[in-house]
Amino acid sequence: MQFPHRRRFVLAIFLIASLTLAFADFSSREAVPGGITLEAPSFVHTAEAAVPPEIVKRLNEEAGISAYFQTSGSITLSQVEGLFSTIETQTGDYIIGSIPVPNYDEQYDAHVYVHTNGWILAYYFNDTPVSKIVDVDAETINTTLLESVVATVAGTAGQAISSASHYDFRYPNATHMIFIAEKSDSGGDEFTVELPSSYGYLERSFAAGGYLPAVYLNGTRSSPMYETQQTEYGFITSGQMAVDTQHTFSVSNSDYGVLVIVYAE
Repeated sequence: MQFPHRRRFVLAIFLIASLTLAFADFSSREAVPGGITLEAPSFVHTAEAAVPPEIVKRLNEEAGISAYFQTSGSITLSQVEGLFSTIETQTGDYIIGSIPVPNYDEQYDAHVYVHTNGWILAYYFNDTPVSKIVDVDAETINTTLLESVVATVAGTAGQAISSASHYDFRYPNATHMIFIAEKSDSGGDEFTVELPSSYGYLERSFAAGGYLPAVYLNGTRSSPMYETQQTEYGFITSGQMAVDTQHTFSVSNSDYGVLVIVYAE
């Protein structure tokens, strides 16, 4: 993805319902909110006999960002258990454990809950930023790592998947998350963004990929929570990215960086 002007950026908005990616080109200064809709699985607010209360309790206690889908047909657990690198709990009705993400190290393994009734939910723990789900290796924001895991489980079970939904168990009031991507190339390596105070912001975070990737906010190297020679991700504090203030987000070398904002309308 190329950005021909240093002070312009492409605002990438996931439209999960239609599995299409819409692009809106805004002149530099203010990011107009939009993005992936965040909505809770039905069993979070309404008791469902098909989802054990211990699972709901566990998710509320340890899950952060998640992707989920319920297939139209039932799932045979023996078909999908081979995907798991670790199985923490397995009953006749469900499995919960870890599934590796292709091309990523063990740190990126997704925790996954699969029930025979068709529920598939993949998540990262609540101490990690939402930006961990960005596929920086593929340099794309067309899908998320967790969404890919959900699709893999469904496909392995022989079930069709239309589109996965996303929800962050930490932020029940959040309504959307937005991704803004930049790649260092001949067209530039930075964009400016301003968060209007008319919205409530619950998390700011970043992810990057490349060789020894690095992300800078207003000229200062952002501190990654986790990094390797190829990937990194981390939080951005509200103090580092205050509202109603212009900020410059940039990447170095041939890196691919993504700014992620979780907000409530």
